[in-house]
Amino acid sequence: MVNNHIMNALNWRKPGRLVSGLLIFCLVIFVFSCKDDPKDEEVPATPPWGLWTHTFTGTTPITAELQLREAEGKYVWVVLDTVSGIGNDIGSVVVSDNQAGFYNNGNCWETGIYEFTVKNNILNFSMVSDSCPGRMEKLKTAWIPKQMAGLEALSGSWQKMMSVGGVDYRVRLTMTVYGNLNWEMIDPIPGHTNSSVSFTATDSTIVIYKDTDCPGNGYYNWSISGNELTICLLKDYCPPRAPSFSGVWTKP
Repeated sequence: MVNNHIMNALNWRKPGRLVSGLLIFCLVIFVFSCKDDPKDEEVPATPPWGLWTHTFTGTTPITAELQLREAEGKYVWVVLDTVSGIGNDIGSVVVSDNQAGFYNNGNCWETGIYEFTVKNNILNFSMVSDSCPGRMEKLKTAWIPKQMAGLEALSGSWQKMMSVGGVDYRVRLTMTVYGNLNWEMIDPIPGHTNSSVSFTATDSTIVIYKDTDCPGNGYYNWSISGNELTICLLKDYCPPRAPSFSGVWTKP
């Protein structure tokens, strides 16, 4: 039986997409319910949920991170390198047996169905049906588990002094291993507001994304020495963000 999340995603689409939605609805029913004998299937050892990475080779190799979050039913595909012209993919995902349905994506609203396996700690997706070639190229590959050391080291609260108009103000930065980043003022700063965004990290780079105030990703180098966190601008498609984020932060 088709998961209700996919049914709901099809139901709320615009009226002009009714015929397309019904066709996809039938396709999803067919794919999820009409399977071969279970003994012939390659059942994954573990579900696909978690954080994964893959390095795409080519003229400009890039490393991407794929987040599959079970609690929210969401997925995120984000580039970890400072390349231009490649955007993030953020949408919804539902899993049934060894198949995953990706939908509700701002770049491609139609539902893409993929079979997956997890073997030797490697997640592989193979496309069953997807009308979005861009999403297909991003998903249809082998993924390895993300190393969590960077997120774990950054997790917690940090403080620094921020100079605005010659006056120093205290600000706080809080990050979690779940990818939540909160920037807040301890002392009110004229013309500034608190901010909550999403982020991920490698062992040397912080990537900020899903910022309602700033389009595009922000890339920053980071290092920790003792109780000091140093963050330096690498590349940010939202220049006003850098002064608030860069600098030396300390554990309170």
